[in-house]
Amino acid sequence: MFLLFCLSIAIIAIWRGIMPFKMAKWLKIVLSWWAFLIAFNFVILRGAGLENLPVPVLLTVAWFFSVQAVYIMGLAVYETGYWALRWIWHRRKRTVPAVMDLWYWRAGVLLLAAVIASVGMYNALKMPEVREYELVLNDLPPELDGMTVVQLADIHADRITDGERVAAIVRRANELQPDLIVLTGDIVDRRVEVIEKDLLCLGSLRARYGVFGVPGNHEYYSGYSKWMEFLRSTGITMLENSHAVIADGRIVLGGTTDLAAEKLDMEMPDPAKTFANAPEGKMRLLLAHQPKVAPLAAEAHVALQLSGHTHGGMLYGFDLIVAAFNYGMVSGEYDYGKTKVFISNGTGIWSGFPVRFGRASEIVFLRLRAVKR
Repeated sequence: MFLLFCLSIAIIAIWRGIMPFKMAKWLKIVLSWWAFLIAFNFVILRGAGLENLPVPVLLTVAWFFSVQAVYIMGLAVYETGYWALRWIWHRRKRTVPAVMDLWYWRAGVLLLAAVIASVGMYNALKMPEVREYELVLNDLPPELDGMTVVQLADIHADRITDGERVAAIVRRANELQPDLIVLTGDIVDRRVEVIEKDLLCLGSLRARYGVFGVPGNHEYYSGYSKWMEFLRSTGITMLENSHAVIADGRIVLGGTTDLAAEKLDMEMPDPAKTFANAPEGKMRLLLAHQPKVAPLAAEAHVALQLSGHTHGGMLYGFDLIVAAFNYGMVSGEYDYGKTKVFISNGTGIWSGFPVRFGRASEIVFLRLRAVKR
């Protein structure tokens, strides 16, 4: 699927973003090859073992990819408007003004894409801010009213999100003195042997009811078994379709595997199994990396599901597309049946597309409220 996505980006960039320009044939060929290489940069770098290139080089490559991706989105808007106007003028038996099809419209879209990608990368590389939310839950015991949870999602530790940055996130999370800390997947984006030293600081996370985590799709891409072993060694309780009873027996906290498990013929997310043999009559809180687990969570009578994965859509406009693939959910609080779903924008960035434009990264600080009866 990811290779098909890269191929689509390359084809669209070449077909609609390069070929319409009036330029020498050799230049079109050079730019087309460049567009192809940029579209597949993540695959090429990982396949060639070049993940540890200097950070400025990795950021430069990521910038070119980001410009290309935003350029394609801009072209989609331009082309839609252009062909809509053509249809309207055709219906009115009028000729489309030649100015509407001049090269500088695409050049303007490309310039705008470069600006958005540049500002977006600047925003993405800033330290995440703490953002506070209040969630009212029907099943929360009155004595737990005001319980606090810090959610760290999609840290994507790698060469760019290095040990110093992760350590700063850990310090900020601890400063909030939460009752519970949860990591909702995509904690890592490299193999254990490459970045394990950068993540030893995760062992410093502290919360009254403990520190729990679940895998995301990138744990599967980066060596699943080794990462589960390493993360547990830091003191994080990793939940894989399993649960723990916390808060003096008042809450059953469950965590699932990720949907990426299917590609590796591993165990898929199973909230029913997660809460098997769990105490009855207790509030169920589920950690699931992808929001798409929500239908299964609702069937398992989950009160609250905490997820990440979407990065909040990363930028305005694109968030609508991301939401379409996640039952309309992309950022913040939603109700799926009787299950409340909360989706974090993510605490880090994916270095393949490190852009934030209107969807800032965040350290989520949740305050849970019981319904007053």
